[in-house]
Amino acid sequence: MLIEKTDIEKAKDNLGDNNAFLMAELLGLENFDDKNLKACCPYHNEDTASFIYNKKNKTFHCFGCNKTVDIIDVLMEKGNTFLEAARYLFEKANIAYSFGEKDVKTRQDRKSTRLNSSHTVISYA
Repeated sequence: MLIEKTDIEKAKDNLGDNNAFLMAELLGLENFDDKNLKACCPYHNEDTASFIYNKKNKTFHCFGCNKTVDIIDVLMEKGNTFLEAARYLFEKANIAYSFGEKDVKTRQDRKSTRLNSSHTVISYA
């Protein structure tokens, strides 16, 4: 299933700064500065907050380790699939989005399956 990037961006726009608060909660950011939207980076040890939320891009960026993440990235790091992360985002943004029926293959899925099954794997021992 394809989810348009513009739909993802619209959902992030609907959330506004709540993106930062949701990510802070998901990442377990300690001492999160809810006024300046920054904290110590959860990806490396540091004493000074360099993990800063960018309101324009709706991402956190660490100026210490150069890591940048958005809400989809954070959810996928927590073990969610892209589809599960997108569902979470649309739900939090109060956007109704049709994801199709579960376990129903689309035309693209069937084509991909046929393509993969036409190849023979040869293993040399």
